[in-house]
Amino acid sequence: MNLLTNRIIFLKTGLLLFAILFFLGCKKAKNELGLNDPNKLPTNTFFTDTLTIKTEVILINDSINTTNVASDTNYYMMTGAYSDPFLGPTAAETYTRLHLVNEHVELPAATADSAYLYLQYNYFYGDSTTAQTINIYKLTDLIKQDTIYYCTSPALNYNPTPIGSVSFQASAGAGSVLKIKITDMTFLQSILNASKNNSDFFTDIPGLAFIPANHTAGAIVRINGSSVQSLFQIYYSQYGTTGNIYNLKFAGTAKKFYRIVTDRSSTALAALQSKYQSINTSSTANLCYIQACAGIRTKITIPYLQNLRTKYPNLAIISAILNVAPKMLTTGQYKTNSGLVLMRTVYDAPNNRYSILKGVNYLPYYVQPDDHSQIANSLVTIAVPDSVTNVYAFSIRSYMQAVLLGQIANNPIIISPSSLNLNVNRMVFNDNSGSNLPTEDKGIKLNLYYSVAK
Repeated sequence: MNLLTNRIIFLKTGLLLFAILFFLGCKKAKNELGLNDPNKLPTNTFFTDTLTIKTEVILINDSINTTNVASDTNYYMMTGAYSDPFLGPTAAETYTRLHLVNEHVELPAATADSAYLYLQYNYFYGDSTTAQTINIYKLTDLIKQDTIYYCTSPALNYNPTPIGSVSFQASAGAGSVLKIKITDMTFLQSILNASKNNSDFFTDIPGLAFIPANHTAGAIVRINGSSVQSLFQIYYSQYGTTGNIYNLKFAGTAKKFYRIVTDRSSTALAALQSKYQSINTSSTANLCYIQACAGIRTKITIPYLQNLRTKYPNLAIISAILNVAPKMLTTGQYKTNSGLVLMRTVYDAPNNRYSILKGVNYLPYYVQPDDHSQIANSLVTIAVPDSVTNVYAFSIRSYMQAVLLGQIANNPIIISPSSLNLNVNRMVFNDNSGSNLPTEDKGIKLNLYYSVAK
């Protein structure tokens, strides 16, 4: 009986919604419905932006895969550090094998003379006016070929004596290259000696670690390991000739990963220590946070949404736009995320918490775009900042309608960066709980237009 009733309600609501959308289409040119002006709405059409939205900052960093991070055919590594006035210091450490360009090449009587490590980076985040130092170390631990490493993976062991270092200020140029002189001649000779056998090479030469000298200043840079400019270049002598060059690279079979090291001890998020821990924004001066790679995200709940259905059984949602506006302080060296997505959650009873809802191949369930079933998980809608207002706008009409019809549960939604492992961009925005917020701090707001059939 309940199923039959739900189907009847669904059919009524669907017909009502169809009629409204048809009317909207016919009148679009003159905008006679006045959806841009809540004070000029037609009969039985209503607007509200006062639905309660509860916000929490949540830590979900255990599943951010940083092993062989790739975009197209490029492989990336990140290293460096920056200090954030809201989130504290954040650092990145890279651990990588070296890749033999020419395998099984014997170099008899070769003597290493010198070497340089070149690292081309195409992205930085943080302070470009402060010089920072990156040290290069020899790994003593092997990077396991059958292991997936995450941003939370523990550090690998390395020889504590640097074999090279570079001090620099991050620059925005696409061809920015760090040139690092390698000073350990014994290490260089061992590379030449091991180059004749690929399997022995990976055992004898575990790889390198790129570690920032401090975790409190500078910028994090993203190194393109696939660039022709990123290489380990050894100069050697052989049979009386000098200036011979032997190159190694970081792409191909050179497994690599980076880890993210944070220190939130002096921030409002100090309590966030383990996955799915959350803090209500009433404890963060009413601020919400998002930080890629570090796994900081914002969880929102619309607890009284179902009250609309109780009050108006024949309600149909015309438009529902969730706006997220960053604070002005997130511009400049702290650029906001290039895109945001909405992830659905499911109640995890054993742990008494909500976790990300996963589907086939453990892929997260995303809020689907309008006019698509919310039961499926086929599309990912990425909201990008408006070029003028910098506001991220999500159209969630179909999602909210599915909640009202009882097709999906009214669980919290996670606001997450669309890219979690390619950058460390962060965003700060207000939870909109204050009544006297300036325009640039309007934070998060849900604009809802709906119609009620008599």
